[in-house]
Amino acid sequence: MKTKKDLKIAKKKQEIMDTCWEIYLQHGYFAVSFNSISEIIICDRTTIYNYYNSVEDIFIDILENAYSIWLERLKCHFDETTQMTKEEFCAHIVDSQNQITKYFKLLANHIKIIDKKGNPENLIKFSNTIQAVNPIFYKSLTKYFPDLSDTQKNDFIYFWSVITDGMIQTKSFQEKTNYLQYFADPSSDSDTFFYKTLLMFMNNL
Repeated sequence: MKTKKDLKIAKKKQEIMDTCWEIYLQHGYFAVSFNSISEIIICDRTTIYNYYNSVEDIFIDILENAYSIWLERLKCHFDETTQMTKEEFCAHIVDSQNQITKYFKLLANHIKIIDKKGNPENLIKFSNTIQAVNPIFYKSLTKYFPDLSDTQKNDFIYFWSVITDGMIQTKSFQEKTNYLQYFADPSSDSDTFFYKTLLMFMNNL
């Protein structure tokens, strides 16, 4: 159970994150600073240092929160849906990921600086949050497609990770950016490509 102090800290961090995100959406990444944030929430910039060491750490928290919410929605949908075809399963993954398009865009444009200046512990925590999707997918694949072997399920999860986040360690920075840019661009035909590619892979399992 959270104490009053914990709730107060969480509330202040959320206020900082909301302000950071608002500045980012209106003026861009490099307009975000402790000074610009403090001017909006009316506090001393040193107060922000009580919660964050850098702007990048704020963005990591924003990304982690957004991803966590997406995971919870994904899990709830799979828990509440008794049956799905392969087409429906792949379509839902694509549709649900549209909810975090703006976060893919943030990563696509600024992954290098976030990775360089972000606190390593926070980056590891975010990475673990990303990995939390694996058991959700595994459970849902077992539920809807019981004929799939463990290897086939893991292959699908790995394939999904490769074509969506572009952040696996075997990729160069440029390859990561290209992947993220592709999925962050709502004007492209990425949805159709993503859906067809996932479905094709699943049908070949």
